[in-house]
Amino acid sequence: MTTGSSGEDFAAVPPGTVDDMSLAPQESLGRYELLTPVGKGGLATVYLARDTLLDREVAIKLFDASSTSRRAVRLQDDEARRAASLEHPALARLYDVGSRTGSSGEPQTFLVMEYVRGGDLGRMLETRALSAREVAGIGLDTASALRFLHRHGLLHRDLKPQNVLLVNDSRDGRLRAKVTDLGISSVIGANPGAGTLDGTAAYVAPEQVEGGDPSEAADVYALGLVLLEALTGHIEFPGRHTATVVARLDRNPVVPDDIPSPLAEALNGMTRRDPQWRITLPKVLELLERTLADFADDDRSASTDSREAERVAAVRRYGVSNTEYDEALARITSLAEKRFRTKIALLSIVEQDRVWVKSGSSDGHARVDRDQSVCAVAVALGRTFSIDDVRSDEWARSNELLAQIGLQALASAPLITSDGFAIGAMCVGSVTPRAWTDRELADLEDFAAIAMRELEMRVAARGAVFEV
Repeated sequence: MTTGSSGEDFAAVPPGTVDDMSLAPQESLGRYELLTPVGKGGLATVYLARDTLLDREVAIKLFDASSTSRRAVRLQDDEARRAASLEHPALARLYDVGSRTGSSGEPQTFLVMEYVRGGDLGRMLETRALSAREVAGIGLDTASALRFLHRHGLLHRDLKPQNVLLVNDSRDGRLRAKVTDLGISSVIGANPGAGTLDGTAAYVAPEQVEGGDPSEAADVYALGLVLLEALTGHIEFPGRHTATVVARLDRNPVVPDDIPSPLAEALNGMTRRDPQWRITLPKVLELLERTLADFADDDRSASTDSREAERVAAVRRYGVSNTEYDEALARITSLAEKRFRTKIALLSIVEQDRVWVKSGSSDGHARVDRDQSVCAVAVALGRTFSIDDVRSDEWARSNELLAQIGLQALASAPLITSDGFAIGAMCVGSVTPRAWTDRELADLEDFAAIAMRELEMRVAARGAVFEV
């Protein structure tokens, strides 16, 4: 069932009255103009409609004219009251309630709801299954809505793909879900009656098949089957009513083994046959949040890898990583030695896994492992850093290169290209502890900028020669 696009709440208007029981699209229910049917259940049809007063799309759930028994009318009224009393981001919102009168004089209730343009999960599964990330996302929203219902003393009792509405969130680009259709929901602990098996057969819990009352654990089981179906693209317990309800008594659902482990743990935990061993919604939320967090970590790692590849390409653009000792750069480090009154000033270019010391080293052209290089730290941070006393810094204390050189204080400023990549660093050090002043660090950044300017001019000169 599809309901949808968000709008502001407005006060309910007096119910409209329509006499013709054969209502069709393009007709109206008071201020609401029906446009087209978008879903049909056992007791009602859902229409896309337009609120002519507020000029927005809404969904109209119109209960069938045949639903005229006292019990049916009471259920319709109960659904309206329940929906009106609940407000949650993952629950489809109720805007208004109305009724029309048929030729027999019986009232026919309709609900005016939020219209969600993404359609429902059932319709999407007709074309494709969802990725593990999408399943975790809609699962997080749906579990959050169920937990909200349970906290308010209600069970859903008919969770299925058609009752999970989908919407693409432009804020973070992920697929989100809204739960709808509280038509047979009930108060937790209420006895629905002996032998009652409400809900859609493919998603009822094993204990309900055996005559048990609906419970929070039964909603959790249904959620597990819905998410599993979204992931695999097929109903786990298909078939006619008797076959599908009995099948779950014989086995647990089959959860794919090639999905993230927190998601697999959630699906297995939600669909255990014994409700006492089924995980609770707080645990479901924890596992799904972990799944999404793992995906986010992977994204950040991939982004970092991509950025590093671009940085290395920028290093190679200047063509100085493995060249011989550079006289022009050596003059810059010599000036730095004088400015900081030290005999240790280095200018290094940082590649992917190695660092080339271009000037200031005793052999004129040294290669250093990146994890030992002081210059590589400034490149990784993308900013100037300093250590006043090596003994106070854990990384510095364990650095073999620093111990070999005998440095007790150091400062490093990155060489930043015009397009924002740190390709190397200007570093100075001291054999005794030293408190670096803000002025000294600013001067070090100036030396790094002078060196970068030298490299930029070389690239520009090469380009001018090629153009000629």
